[in-house]
This record gives sequence, C-alpha cells and structure tokens, in this order.
Amino acid sequence: GKFRGMVQAAACFSLLFERDQIQEKLLQLYYPKQPSSAEEEIVRIAREAVVFIQKHSKPESPLHKMASEQIDVLMSVMLVWSCNAFEGGRVYNQVSRVNHSCDPNAVVVESNNSASSNGITIKAGAPIAVGDEINISYLGLFLYADARVRQEHLLRNKHFLCKCSRCDAGKDLAAAVPCPSCHKRRGRYLDEDVQYDDEQAVYYCMPDARTLNSYGCDHCHENAVLPDNGDPNHPLRLLRTVTDKVLNYLQDKEHIIHKVTAGSTGNDTNDDDNADDMAAEWEEQLIQLSSSIAGARHWTTNIMLLLQLDRTLRNQHSAMILNGTQPDMSDVAEGIDSLERLCRFANGLSLKLHMGHMLSNVVVGVARTLVSLNDVKSKKYAAEWIGKIKTEYVDHFESDGMKKVAETLHVAWANPTSNDTTAMEYEEEDASGQNNRKRVKTH
Repeated sequence: GKFRGMVQAAACFSLLFERDQIQEKLLQLYYPKQPSSAEEEIVRIAREAVVFIQKHSKPESPLHKMASEQIDVLMSVMLVWSCNAFEGGRVYNQVSRVNHSCDPNAVVVESNNSASSNGITIKAGAPIAVGDEINISYLGLFLYADARVRQEHLLRNKHFLCKCSRCDAGKDLAAAVPCPSCHKRRGRYLDEDVQYDDEQAVYYCMPDARTLNSYGCDHCHENAVLPDNGDPNHPLRLLRTVTDKVLNYLQDKEHIIHKVTAGSTGNDTNDDDNADDMAAEWEEQLIQLSSSIAGARHWTTNIMLLLQLDRTLRNQHSAMILNGTQPDMSDVAEGIDSLERLCRFANGLSLKLHMGHMLSNVVVGVARTLVSLNDVKSKKYAAEWIGKIKTEYVDHFESDGMKKVAETLHVAWANPTSNDTTAMEYEEEDASGQNNRKRVKTH
C-alpha cells in the first residue's frame, strides 16, 4: 500500500551516494506543497510514515538521521514518490512529468535504447499535432472502466480529480447498459437476447460522465436516474452493486489468490492450479452477473470477459505444448465469440489508442490456437485476426520477439503443412499486466 511504498522510497533515497544532485532533480517533480482536499489524505499518510521511521529505524542509519534532521525533505520525497511513481515504484526525471488523460495519445513502452530513460520511452499512440499536449494513462486496465471508477482510482492513487476531455465529454460510453425503458426486465435480470446482443439490436443508455447518475437513451429519449430511495431492485441500483463487486475483485485479485495458496502444500503445481481454478470460478460468476444485469457493452462484462479469455487461452496453450492436446472446437468457437465481443467494446469506446493496446495478447492467443488446428482455412482466419493489430499496434509497440511471433502467425497459411515444429520463446503480458514466458510452436 501507500504507507509501505513511502517507507521504502524514503529508505532507498537515504542510501543514495549522490543524494544532493538527485534530490534537486527529484524535488522538481510535482508534489503537494499546499495540499488540496484530494491530497490531504496522502499528506497524512506521509506524516505517519515519518513517525514510523523515527521509531523503527536504527539510530545510526542514514534513514533515521533524515527522519530526525530533514523531515521536510523526507516528506517531500515520499510525496513525490506517491504522485509520480510508475508501476514497480520507479520515478523518472522526464517520463514522470507527463500528464494523465483518460483518452491518452501516447503510451509508455519498454525500450532497448540505452539512451532512453532507464529502459522505457514514450511513443505516440495517435497522431499528435504540433502544440498538442502529450499525455499518457495512469490507469492500467481501468482505462477501459467508466468515469466513476476512473475518477475514484485516480483520486485514491494519484490524488487528483481528472478533468480530461473524456471525463468532460458527456456520454460515458464504457457505462452503456440496455435501456430500462426500451428493454423491460422480468425481475432483476435482462432477457437472454438482450444480455448478449448477438444481433446488435439492443438500445443502450449511458450516463453523463459529468453527473454519473442520469442515464439517457438516444432511441426513446427517456432519462433514467439512479434513485436515492435505496430500492435494491432498481436496475441502476443493481448496476452499482455489480460494478462494486467487479471492482473489488479486480482490486483484491492478487490478495485473494495469495490467500488461496497461503497454506502451501509444498507442491507448487497443485497450489498454482488451485489458485487458478478459484480465480476462474470467481471470474465466471462475475461474468454471468455483470452480463445479466449490465449487458454486453458495459465495462464490467468486458473486463471480466477479457480476463477469462486470457486465462482460457493460456491453459489451452499449456495443454498443447506440454501434452500435445488439441483444443476442443467448441472452446475455440467460444473464444472467437468472446474476442469479437471485446473488439466491439474496445472500438465502441472511440479512444485515440488502437484496440491492440487492450487486446493484443488475446488476439495473438486466438491466432495461435487457430494455427494449431493445422488446416489452411483456420490459418487464414488466424491471419485475419493478426492483421487487425499487426500494422497499427504490433509493428510499433511490441518487442522484437512478439513481432516475430505475429509475423509467423500472419503467414502460417502460406507455409506447407509439416509434422516438424520449431519453438519460439517470447515474453507476453497477461490481461492483468503480469509477465509470462511462453514457448509457441510454429509449423
């Protein structure tokens, strides 16, 4: 959490050999000198961290000396870390200065260029005109959530209330739900044809991103307002409940899985399988809940669907590589259906970033599964999927290893079928941002 991260940042800073030079650069980054109401909580945590360090650090240590003699400096360092650190706790002299937007035009990527800032660089994710501000996302996967969730996440983690163009755009596309007037419910849940919207004939309403509780429908032109009367069966009240359940799962995912494996059996494979099975069960339940209440275009349904598809594909690929087991055709069809739904969702948000930033791993995963079926028709279908992300995303943002994998999958249909296989090793990120080393067999 924030408290632990602040203490670690202070300890690391106290051990730097060239502390004066680094301090000068570090304190040029933003931190609250006169805290706003949104920043008061983080200043309180920083003060508590200083008291903790004073009590628990060794008297002869550089950290204890700073906590006793340079409290203002130590407070500033911890606040700089809280406001500017990237995932993993790193703070950068240049990259940490780039502002956030919920509709960013640039992304942070790993770089092999030694001249870049400690292995990362910023790349344009959309056309940027001269004079336009360059901005990135601080949200990770929550970039694809609704305005309420994005605002709360930024307020809690980066201590500001976002007022970017997307947050002030009017319609909150990530929060779209089937219109309760156009599609009456029988009890709490949507009819099945409305839930899945296979024919794409459902009329949706969505809230104003600025007010968050007034849902307007372009078809019937009626407005539905989130009620204050506490009626637990009101569709929008149910929607808030579902959103909170999914949000709690996403925020607690690592902690929940850790609890499952806390009583280790000594067999890492069994522990990993138990954790994976438990997470898969929860994800399936949350998908069913969110789709039955929020529908096919709501962010909760699609983020959970993304996590489930990513997990399914990883399990399929492991079975293919370790056991030579071919995937069941019904599972392949279901995976393709899920990917099509996710593409509609990602493109429907109308963000500047290409959908590959959200879906590249599962697109590659589906293509690998199709190629493994080893017939020309499946391989050509795999090439179609890779073609959706290759030029605009993979060629610009992925590692050399992933580019080779994508190219191999893209042209697999043109290669003669052979029983011989070659293995290519590369790193990919799963849907939650975790690095996993894979071996992909290409024919």
